[in-house]
Amino acid sequence: MAKLLFIVPFLFFFSCNKNEKDKYNQEKLSEGLPEVLKSIEKDLPFSNYTYAELKSGTDSIQVFFGSFMQGSERGFWVGLASNNIPGHFNTLSLEEVDSLDYRTKDIDINFNEDRNRVSLRIIEIDSLTIRFSWLDGNELSENLVLKEIEKPLRKEIKFPVLNMESMNGEEFSTNQFKDKFIVINWWATWCKPCREEIPGLNEMAEKYNDNGNVRFIAITDDPKSRITDFLKTHGFIYEMAFADQEVRSFFGNSYPVNLIIDPGGKITYLSKGAHSNTPREIENSLKLQMEAYNSNKILLKE
Repeated sequence: MAKLLFIVPFLFFFSCNKNEKDKYNQEKLSEGLPEVLKSIEKDLPFSNYTYAELKSGTDSIQVFFGSFMQGSERGFWVGLASNNIPGHFNTLSLEEVDSLDYRTKDIDINFNEDRNRVSLRIIEIDSLTIRFSWLDGNELSENLVLKEIEKPLRKEIKFPVLNMESMNGEEFSTNQFKDKFIVINWWATWCKPCREEIPGLNEMAEKYNDNGNVRFIAITDDPKSRITDFLKTHGFIYEMAFADQEVRSFFGNSYPVNLIIDPGGKITYLSKGAHSNTPREIENSLKLQMEAYNSNKILLKE
């Protein structure tokens, strides 16, 4: 009887673990781009693509993951097609390392003008082999879970009031910055494109160092201790803010994201993903917006 009592819990535990593991699928990467995404290839500065189609459990949405070369650098991409129409393509990094020393990442894919989102977890086994699972919130799922985004992050919408914690532990809200321009960077220390754009962002922010009408805020969901260590060796002159779950849900798992909020609280510039000219784009947009805003103020006074 004692042996039986030991075996039953063991079998139950083994069964649970097996079901958990079964929620991951393994795929081999093939050369090239999927046919449905080839129409966008001419606009991409990459070469030597590989890809795998990720089984989604639905015929209307196809999701792909793969790698590419840009010069001598290898990167990764994720793409989506809805009803055989390309709906998303984005580059990303795999720099988080799990307990087995595999590179991994949780990925959000927004499409349909950011009204819908699907999420997944990628684990790189080797250069041609990945494992993946769909995500339903923080839970693994065997099939793709389609989410509707109540307040999608896109241009021309009102930026929501978000409450965060500053580097010195004080709480502050984006609502405090009324009548100012706010330049926001959503980033993470493990994100290589995020780190690469910091010098350009710093150079831009320094030009507005004495301008009290604009604030530069870097928001992250990294632990404060990790940011403290990072800043010891990397200069980042944006104000640091730490995201709670609400803030993280708003920005999602895609990094970096850069945006400008005008004094009326509207998103007037938005860039997602890694682009070498992003700091220059932000600076040009901010300059034009501030000139227009100041001109309007002068006209109103007259």
